[in-house]
Amino acid sequence: MSNYLELNQAKEENSISNFYLSNNQGDLYKSLYKVTPKKIRKIISNYPNANYTDLKSKIIKKYYLDNTSEILLGSGSEELIVRINNYLRSNNFSVGITIPNFYRILETAGRYKKIILPHKEKNYLHKAKEVAKKISNLKINALWISNPNLINGKSFLRSGLTSLINNFPNILFIIDEAGIDFLEIKPNKYSLIKESQKLDNLLVIRSFSKMYGLAGIRGGFLSGKRKIIKKLNENSPTFPYTGLAQYFINQMLNKLEKFEKIRIKALKNKKEIEKKLNENNGFQINKSLTNCIYAKHQKLDLNNLLIDLNIIPLNLNNCMGMEGSDYIRLTSHSSKKKFNYLYKKIKSYKKINKYYEKQF
Repeated sequence: MSNYLELNQAKEENSISNFYLSNNQGDLYKSLYKVTPKKIRKIISNYPNANYTDLKSKIIKKYYLDNTSEILLGSGSEELIVRINNYLRSNNFSVGITIPNFYRILETAGRYKKIILPHKEKNYLHKAKEVAKKISNLKINALWISNPNLINGKSFLRSGLTSLINNFPNILFIIDEAGIDFLEIKPNKYSLIKESQKLDNLLVIRSFSKMYGLAGIRGGFLSGKRKIIKKLNENSPTFPYTGLAQYFINQMLNKLEKFEKIRIKALKNKKEIEKKLNENNGFQINKSLTNCIYAKHQKLDLNNLLIDLNIIPLNLNNCMGMEGSDYIRLTSHSSKKKFNYLYKKIKSYKKINKYYEKQF
């Protein structure tokens, strides 16, 4: 599977035509994150608090965990993924990964067994019962699941995953919830964050990058029972968050409810783009609750067509488990500028018709 972060930066860094990555961008963040040059100088001239006691307490409170909860901070969800996979490899875990999945999980897992998930469901959901069937005869003791799956756009219900985890007590389930804050339906129907403090065989990863506009700050956390969190903490960085990361994450947590406007705006923009695509015959939309659009054309190479329109999508044919699907992924942002750019390009059918005539 391609490292799409590197591919994206190589193609067109900081371009308005980039709809490749799944993190949000938009002007609405300006009013939520405020810092003066004087404040930045003060932050960067001091070491951060290595214990992060206040910040951990705030995260636990904001995510409705109890006071005995254990969490582990990480330099983005990716650093936590690498740390977990290092732990699994060093302790000789037999690892399974639901496919498709995030490239960092695949790249750092070492040897693993594939559990292929279908991408052609007509609804928004994967079925946990299907995963249960596929792993019942596999000799694995750890399983990676992304919920929602940002490669195929599908999600698992919390109830289904909870039953799955309870039915396989000898398997450690690692649920990557990096994209869960952008679901059309609020995450409490899907997230296992609360269950992670109750179930011995569950870890849940959360990120502050996707909806909260902090991709460059690198902040995430891992929630699980104390025993395994303690083991993973043995190889943690001394300072998982920089001073600047700690400052901005604190600001975010203080205004958590105000990000609802950003979520709603991005999802509204997504529906408008999907509607415009559906007006042109031949387009097929794969349903998703995320802020990403999953589309293909019945006759055209949609990836090349969009590049011809100066829009860079994620070509899902390059992703393990999606080969030959011909789907692309476009991220819908809360940004008015990015929405207008994408909407106008798709609305213009001159190049589409021209491209069609060249192909047939």
